[in-house]
Amino acid sequence: IMALIENAEMFVKGKRPKAPLFITMGLALLCAVVLFVLVIFTGYNALILAVPVVAVFAVASWILYTRSVVEYEYSVMAGVLTVSKIMNQSKRKEIVSTDAKEIIEFGLSDSEMMSKDFSNMQSELKLFDCTGYVFTDSEESNTIYYFKCRDSEYGMVKVYFSPNEKLLDALRLKSPEVMRAVRRI
Repeated sequence: IMALIENAEMFVKGKRPKAPLFITMGLALLCAVVLFVLVIFTGYNALILAVPVVAVFAVASWILYTRSVVEYEYSVMAGVLTVSKIMNQSKRKEIVSTDAKEIIEFGLSDSEMMSKDFSNMQSELKLFDCTGYVFTDSEESNTIYYFKCRDSEYGMVKVYFSPNEKLLDALRLKSPEVMRAVRRI
């Protein structure tokens, strides 16, 4: 027996971008070069400056690394679907919030279709990748869904996300479009 769930929320870990890793490695290399140049031009007495130089580069690397930690929160509360981005577990930015009844299109997707959409960006449609890694009972589930709706800030938006069954059930109760799409899937 399927229980009817009106409200649901979930968190997913965002895909960690590779850019901060390369920037951190670049900063470490730059630190080594700066120390080498100091030793060449000022002699070994410059190694006294090594501690502050290394500390500055380490702090810069740490800041870049922690800012790359991203999570997404999906919630359905009182019929309103909200997708938020959480950076470094402290800063929250609402991506989209819409009444579930206002969802124009909903469906199953995959990473190939999503990549194609992002490479063929349409000017009147704002795209968001809010997918992440969902772990359920020791297995990774990366089922990707999308929805389209109107947003007061961006106009027409298409959001890719990875909801669990509980969230899909809550959406199914509130949105006729989600109900039709889930029946087809």
